[in-house]
Amino acid sequence: MKQYNKEKKFVGQKEISRLKTIVCAQLGLNNTAINSRVKNADNVNARLIFSNILMFELEIPIGKMSEFVNKDRSNFYHYIKLHNQALEMPKFYQEYLRDYEICKDEFINKTHTKVKKWQIMIEKLSYNYRKLDDKLNNIQRQINNFVEEEQLNNQDNG
Repeated sequence: MKQYNKEKKFVGQKEISRLKTIVCAQLGLNNTAINSRVKNADNVNARLIFSNILMFELEIPIGKMSEFVNKDRSNFYHYIKLHNQALEMPKFYQEYLRDYEICKDEFINKTHTKVKKWQIMIEKLSYNYRKLDDKLNNIQRQINNFVEEEQLNNQDNG
């Protein structure tokens, strides 16, 4: 089962499992905590972080979220509300925001390492292209100068 993320690529089950592992490890829970029906604070916090990373960072629509977490849409609207509330009043949600950022950074940075490698390759190629373009322009100027000098010499001699 694959879902769209914001780059219009697919987020596979492997990435979803990896995100669950990251969130549960950060909160000191086992990997089943996110999908369990237990409503203790730790499990709810894990679901909140996991769901909000999927919705905010990967822009997975609320209608698709129930495929990843066994909850209905009203829970996800509530998770969004809590996340926005945490952003508006960070003083009261320091632990949530810290855990969210740690999990998000670990997940996003590993997810996009291939993209970063390609960006570095593009930068190197662009730099090399500019250097080659400068060399080609320099050679073209030399050719033009040589041709002009030859024409002037021919006019002077002729």
